[in-house]
Amino acid sequence: MSTKERTMWVGMLIIILVASLSITNQYKNKLINLVEEKEILSNKYTKLKDENQNLTTTVSNLNIDLKSQNELIYNLPKIDQSMIKFLLDDKGFQGEIKDIESNLLNHSDLIPYEGILGGTMHFYEGGTHAVTDQWVVTSFGDGHMEGYMILSYDLNGEKITWKVIDSYLY
Repeated sequence: MSTKERTMWVGMLIIILVASLSITNQYKNKLINLVEEKEILSNKYTKLKDENQNLTTTVSNLNIDLKSQNELIYNLPKIDQSMIKFLLDDKGFQGEIKDIESNLLNHSDLIPYEGILGGTMHFYEGGTHAVTDQWVVTSFGDGHMEGYMILSYDLNGEKITWKVIDSYLY
């Protein structure tokens, strides 16, 4: 083999070696970038996982609070309906307590909150309870959020006039 051929072979080997090193270096850089990206994504995953756990705990605590509040409301001392009826009769009201409770269903305009996500605030049927001959406690909602309200009512014959005393959302 001549010197010229040897030089050509050595030159080609050097070119192949340089190309191989360049390609290897490119893949090494890609691998380093992927390892860094994996670390970033792993940190994001851990952070999201922790945030999800915190939110899950918060929702669980809120559900416990809601259950506790609902139990308080539904375990209020039972009202003597016969006494309320007697007082209403004494005022000249000819209807039943349920008539007063049902009348409120037609007055969703008294709810001081707007519905969300396309919902419309309304009183729940069966959710109104006369607590005296002048007050009712009721629940309302729009399918996304709910609340309670205390109202006073005034009777003028069969006409009922409502006034909001207090309300809140939960």
